[in-house]
Amino acid sequence: MEDFGSSWGARDGARVCDLLSPEARSEVAEARGEPCPSGVLQERLPDPAAVSSVEVWGDEAQVRTATDTVFLAQFDTGWKVTAAGCSPRPGKPYDCVISGG
Repeated sequence: MEDFGSSWGARDGARVCDLLSPEARSEVAEARGEPCPSGVLQERLPDPAAVSSVEVWGDEAQVRTATDTVFLAQFDTGWKVTAAGCSPRPGKPYDCVISGG
């Protein structure tokens, strides 16, 4: 998770996309109409902050910082971000800037 935040803070679109799940990468590219590395930099993700809590449920996880909630899933290649820039909505699923199962 720290790698995702530092990559976002450095505006390293290629590295941010490497850390996204395949579905999230596809969603970014489709939504922005350009490859993920340039499209992701157009997203309005919050500034990175230190991790305040982590919850893991098998092969899925939720990481909270002071500025963001991020969801991850474990793939054969390791943990990947499936959703970022997420805000809770009472009684509804999170609203996320980047998402993709």
